[in-house]
Amino acid sequence: MGSQLVTTEAAAEKLGISPSQFSRIYRARGYAPDHVESWHYGRRSGDRHLWAARTLAALARTREVREARERRIRRDGAAAERRVAAEAHARREERSRARLPGKIAALFASPRAALASACDAMWALNRSTDAKSSYGLKTRLIRHLYDAEVFTDRVEKLSRTLPPRECWECDGDGCDRCYDTGVYLPGREVCSYLFTFTVDGRKFVWRQPDFALTFEPEVEAERPDDGRGPSGETLALPSRRVWSLRALVEYAISEPIAPPEPVDACDEEDDDHGASTDVGPSGDGRTLAGPNEIVAFPV
Repeated sequence: MGSQLVTTEAAAEKLGISPSQFSRIYRARGYAPDHVESWHYGRRSGDRHLWAARTLAALARTREVREARERRIRRDGAAAERRVAAEAHARREERSRARLPGKIAALFASPRAALASACDAMWALNRSTDAKSSYGLKTRLIRHLYDAEVFTDRVEKLSRTLPPRECWECDGDGCDRCYDTGVYLPGREVCSYLFTFTVDGRKFVWRQPDFALTFEPEVEAERPDDGRGPSGETLALPSRRVWSLRALVEYAISEPIAPPEPVDACDEEDDDHGASTDVGPSGDGRTLAGPNEIVAFPV
């Protein structure tokens, strides 16, 4: 081990144990550092324990060090096995995600046919514990429906004024941190938009903050924001489910929807205005997932 003095961390590494194990063992065995030197860094100071080779050799022969080293070897081996298993799982997940678009495309006649199911998928994503990660995808779906000009029933603008927040450093008395204003965050107006869409006879209502939108919608009404969020319980979705739902939404918005064609007045009178039947993903007349369900398909 050489005659050079080493620190506690280096001594523990030479013995194959952790620094905390080393400190516990040498104190229990009644050993003391071969040399103690003081250190200073700014306002902080302390002592650095240094160890000679002969002390480490004596500690290496103790039963406690041998047992601690064996435990560490077993723990490191188990950690390596877990790491290998996690890497294999990640590779399987990546292959499964790569197959998702093909699986979803086989369930629907076209992206347009998947639109209502995609809205159900976004309903679930919007209530998941990681909803913010789907903000961008939600904006793209809203833009897709809005630009089609046939799904939008109503767009409302909601606004409210947030009060200024008092500086926590001076409790509002004024200090250097808040430039003697007593306020660290001034009052401001925040806005969001409430979109109501009808897709294949199904109604969907989504709220999106203005900073998350990438376009300026035409607003039909403005009203104060009551601050209420989405109703219903938060959904704890597994990661594979989240990826499946996102892939469904991506597929549904992958192709632009053609603008509506003018309808002849005579044809409009002959239309059946009765209740429509939702068609399931495979086109067999099954009912789509309701507002309290999560759209299901193979993953």
